[in-house]
Amino acid sequence: MPNVLIIGPTGFIGSHLCDQLVRSGSHSVFGLTPTECKGFHLALRKIIPVVGTIGDSTSALQLIEKHNIDIVVDTHSFNDEKTKPALFETILAAGKDLLKTTPTDSFKKQQLGFITISQIWSHGSTEDPFGSFEPPSLESLGTTPPPNLPPAKQKYEHSVLAARDSLDIAIIRPQFVFGRGGAA
Repeated sequence: MPNVLIIGPTGFIGSHLCDQLVRSGSHSVFGLTPTECKGFHLALRKIIPVVGTIGDSTSALQLIEKHNIDIVVDTHSFNDEKTKPALFETILAAGKDLLKTTPTDSFKKQQLGFITISQIWSHGSTEDPFGSFEPPSLESLGTTPPPNLPPAKQKYEHSVLAARDSLDIAIIRPQFVFGRGGAA
């Protein structure tokens, strides 16, 4: 059963992902939380709280090794040009360190899995209760990045893809998330 660490376990996507993984019964789900109080709320949802931060590669590696994490899922939104790329660089450094510590006699070195959520746009608002909850058109949904993707997001996705030799990576592009209200 893989151990999955969710970064952002109380956010819109992270909370739903945690709940679905717990319901599946096929994963041990860990949620990164800054305080024990918030960790208590995760534990109520059968998510194993990991109290701490991963601000540097040493603390990230210690956290990953301590809890035998197989996959890290970053569900943070891309709000600025520094936070999400810095978090990725930390996970990448920890993944490289993890590969170095794998015994050389093992059949295959185990790469740390890294999944990142990219290109989220909220759709729907309580401001316009009649028109804004219409589903997006099929033409607006696709497998290629939209042409107006900001350069910072393009650079981030390219750096994630370039890390394939150190991390087992995936980029998920939900495209549209129904807001269900103004807060989302």
